[in-house]
Amino acid sequence: MSDIDSEKMRDTGVWKRLMRNYTLAMATGLAVLVYVMPKLGSDASAPMMAATLLGGLLLFGGGFGMVVALFFHFLNKK
Repeated sequence: MSDIDSEKMRDTGVWKRLMRNYTLAMATGLAVLVYVMPKLGSDASAPMMAATLLGGLLLFGGGFGMVVALFFHFLNKK
């Protein structure tokens, strides 16, 4: 196997790992929001608000990470 093929496989492995991690973050954030939002009333406690904040950060942070990773994947595609 040549050095170029080895480097391409290593790059693909990193990209796939990033996609998996960002997808897991988004799924976790979505699960937290699905669990918390129906229980969130007008008199929400601090832990419920913190869980909502965490779920939103995971969901949107994972989405942002996926977009950035896809951008760099296509930018550096050989």
